[in-house]
Amino acid sequence: MNFKKLMPYLTFVFVIVVGYVLFRSLSSLDWAKIKEALQNVPFHIFLPGLSLSLINYTILSHYDYLGIRFFKLPLGYLRSLISAFFCYVFNLNLGSLVGGLAFRFRIYMGWGISKEKVPLIMLFSTITNWTGYLFLVSLLMSFEPTVVSVLIDFSLPVIRFIGLVGIAVVAVYFVLCCKSYKMSFKGNEFKFPSCKLAATQMLLSCTQWCIMAVIVYTFFIYFKIDITYRQVLFTYLMASIAGLIAHIPAGLGVIEAIFLKLRLEVNSEDLVIALICFRIVYYLVPLLIALPGYLYLEFFQRKRNE
Repeated sequence: MNFKKLMPYLTFVFVIVVGYVLFRSLSSLDWAKIKEALQNVPFHIFLPGLSLSLINYTILSHYDYLGIRFFKLPLGYLRSLISAFFCYVFNLNLGSLVGGLAFRFRIYMGWGISKEKVPLIMLFSTITNWTGYLFLVSLLMSFEPTVVSVLIDFSLPVIRFIGLVGIAVVAVYFVLCCKSYKMSFKGNEFKFPSCKLAATQMLLSCTQWCIMAVIVYTFFIYFKIDITYRQVLFTYLMASIAGLIAHIPAGLGVIEAIFLKLRLEVNSEDLVIALICFRIVYYLVPLLIALPGYLYLEFFQRKRNE
């Protein structure tokens, strides 16, 4: 069986399933009530989330900076962080194909980086992001299976086993790093980073995923939603991968549907309002900053390259 040919059909089925879950979860909500409640949320409630979002995007931007340093590319620290910020904002809001790849080519080639090297930056950042993601998910499944069982209908021993397999995969990555393993990617030779750099990747990724969950959790606290931080973290991690597989930019509706699936003893409208507040500080506000910032960057790079 050719799995590559089968993949588009599996993705289509997954999108249908996600669409059905979204319809079932969101169609019964009182959206007029949600709109009215949002208008009454005081501005100061958004400040902690905005601050944490700034920290989170700074960490994300360091993914690219580490890759730029690792491949010895000619781009300074500040320019690297600003460029990566725009890439990640557009990536999260528009999807990985547009934001993750297209904008990286556009921005980094504007700084004089060859088109052959841009995919390497993206590869390094992707490995950084998903290594930490896999480690956190596996850690929760291995040592907090009761938290996981709320969303995944498996027995506790099976959940623990899956978690241990995930930890083993991360361990293999570190072994490859320690052995300086090499692989080919897009016509380029990719050498695995040192163990020290791999540990930095892991630390940055785990920190940024945890901060994202904290942002959600702060709004849940305000709306008195009875849920633990560990539940928020695992649920958000699952929602993120579901949104990615379904190719839904910003996981629009997916995050809300999966949190609603928890069947918490709380008003569903309050839960959705809390998640909309999260979207405002983590997606909308950074996008409003990135749009004029990117236009200025385009102008600056054109003037510089004339």
